[in-house]
Amino acid sequence: MNAMKKVQHLIKACIIALPILALCSCQEIDDEYTGPAPVEVNWNEAAASLESTLIDTFWDTNRHVFNESTTSNGFQYWPQAHAMDIVIDAYDRTKDEKYVPYFSEWYEGIKSANGWRYYNDYNDDMAWIAITLTKLYQRTEDQKYLTTAVELWERIVSYWNTDYCDGGVAWHKDQPWAKNACINGPASFLSMQLYSITKDEKYLDWAEKIYLWTKSHLFNPSTGAVYDGFDGRKNILDKIALTYNQALFMASGLRLYQAKNNMSYLMDARRTAVYTISASETLDLGNNILRHEGDGDGALFKGIFMRYLVEMIEEDALSESYRTTFKNFMIHNAQVAWKGVKDNNPTFFSPGWDKAAGENTSCNAQVSGTTLIEAVYKVTK
Repeated sequence: MNAMKKVQHLIKACIIALPILALCSCQEIDDEYTGPAPVEVNWNEAAASLESTLIDTFWDTNRHVFNESTTSNGFQYWPQAHAMDIVIDAYDRTKDEKYVPYFSEWYEGIKSANGWRYYNDYNDDMAWIAITLTKLYQRTEDQKYLTTAVELWERIVSYWNTDYCDGGVAWHKDQPWAKNACINGPASFLSMQLYSITKDEKYLDWAEKIYLWTKSHLFNPSTGAVYDGFDGRKNILDKIALTYNQALFMASGLRLYQAKNNMSYLMDARRTAVYTISASETLDLGNNILRHEGDGDGALFKGIFMRYLVEMIEEDALSESYRTTFKNFMIHNAQVAWKGVKDNNPTFFSPGWDKAAGENTSCNAQVSGTTLIEAVYKVTK
């Protein structure tokens, strides 16, 4: 079956009805998947409830950071960005000023918890924090957020090198050979964020430079898969496809299309989105939802994909058939995830969206599930 026929089957299945989804796998998407009957959900209320749960459960009122789990007050740097994105979501949805103090408290808190600096040995961690800082600047116009984001961006792009793999930003400061999607996608997207704020062409140039390197080295144009990374010492390509890597390549391509009106970038983004919602590598085929990607960092990955899939759905240039496909896939994931937690107290997500967590969970899993519900609210409001 060729790629166009696959997409046509996907679109047809999603338009017919939400419960009947033909998103099983790249190999066999003709088979219809009949999930549980959809239930009426007030996604605004669901998002509000989950945002409160996140803050009440994980926000450390003394350190002003999010704790690692319900059983540990450990500190992880990069997930802080995605937890704060939920607070930003709550502010955007409600315009309630009660959320604003969290912004500045978190800004100081992560610096303190990270050894009184914003720098990190992992460039991808810094990129995620910087992306969130640009979002805080966009809401507040407080210069400190933009200043720190730019400082982090300058440090990140300084790790671009051509000694290995003909370019690319290195993942870790001491591993110049490690050229991974997890840093190059966020670095490109961060550059686009800074370009949208400053209109400085250097950021656009860097965004495109990093994106094109990723496209030529880590992207499979025939499938839409974004591979994990290159070990430049041995020229070994790790072909695992993780949802958050898919997400930022997709989002960067979309932003570049919007800035340069180059249709190839939109086509790349669309192909990546289609792959992610239809490939056996990324799906839990039993439920036709994004798969369990691990209990640690991986618990957060698929929520990140859903956040940036919203931007695809909202893109005017996207055809209505693709929009419907992406939107219905997102709603189906949310239906499955919400059914698992809605009657629980507390409403804790597990790393797999097909089941609730019970009495304890990680901040990563909770952020991921909450991001999904917030994403569905945005595309259905």
